[in-house]
Amino acid sequence: CSGMFMGCVSLKKAVVPKLLSAKTSNASYMFDADTALTNVDAGNWTTSGVVYGQAMFRDCTSLSSLMSGSGATYTALQDAGCMYKNCKSLPSDALQAAVNRMKPAALKDAYETFCGAELLKSIDLSGVSLASVTDMTRMLAQEGNELTVIKVPSDFATGITDMTVGGENIFRVGTATVTDFTIAGTMIPANLKN
Repeated sequence: CSGMFMGCVSLKKAVVPKLLSAKTSNASYMFDADTALTNVDAGNWTTSGVVYGQAMFRDCTSLSSLMSGSGATYTALQDAGCMYKNCKSLPSDALQAAVNRMKPAALKDAYETFCGAELLKSIDLSGVSLASVTDMTRMLAQEGNELTVIKVPSDFATGITDMTVGGENIFRVGTATVTDFTIAGTMIPANLKN
């Protein structure tokens, strides 16, 4: 399924039942750069076999609805780099629902996963194991000022070798003031700023 609908700039809605099955391992670039896409109905997808989700919805700047069913749980995911990058119209609750479906045991790459997702107001990653992650470069980087709450699990930064690129870290949040940064239930300094 890698690159299946990539660059379909006129595609507005994708209702493709059972597009992904437990045997699908590569969903990279599936809807990459589909700038007119507003709705994806993934209600009958089974994503448990997806290992590569890199840039799956990257640059879907008009995407405002992403519906997923109970089978859309990413348990084998290793590469989530740029997965929702520049999903500027996807609401914060839809992005959190996407996070809640991520249950990988061996996630390695999370660089720019939510970078440029401008409606992201808060994110709770506490249910996602980050112990195997080695690259979180600009994972939550934002240009706007929406993101104010970040929660991460206790294994946050266990294996991370790269959190910065060109001096920019995962929490570069433009003009926003992160007011709540919590690791496994323990809040770390309030009024955390760039």
